[in-house]
Amino acid sequence: NLDGLCNVWYNATTNPDFYTLQAKVAQRLYEIPSHNYGSSLGVQYSLTYAVLYDTAIDNGLSGTANSLSDLILKTNNSFKKSATSDSGSTLKINGLKIDEMIWLKKFLSFRLAANGYGDQAHVNTYLYIIDSGEYNWNPSVKILDPSGKTKTIDCKAIL
Repeated sequence: NLDGLCNVWYNATTNPDFYTLQAKVAQRLYEIPSHNYGSSLGVQYSLTYAVLYDTAIDNGLSGTANSLSDLILKTNNSFKKSATSDSGSTLKINGLKIDEMIWLKKFLSFRLAANGYGDQAHVNTYLYIIDSGEYNWNPSVKILDPSGKTKTIDCKAIL
């Protein structure tokens, strides 16, 4: 019997305590662990942290094929020699020097292979941001929407 479900749902979603609890759960389950993965890699840029966080939510943190930890391992193991570029951040992966944006592009290719076409819009947006050189997000960032059109996300009001 679902009588009253709509009222319960409305009351829960308009309750500030609900949002506070939801944010704490997301932080505990995804944000902190994905940030820890990034820190252990030596990540410097907010874009990479955002991709890791997004991947943790979409794919889970660990324990399954194509989880965040699995994709990190696949990415790291794919490098057989150093790969440098000019992003300004170099990761030390298996004794090699890997430019952070080269690593991130490789990670995104593994993520896309794991998740398939449904993940294409996410990956395209991240690649667009990489190509734009906006590795550390300022109060605004240009992205691609799912249709491939450029949009600006402006977070000045909440920063």
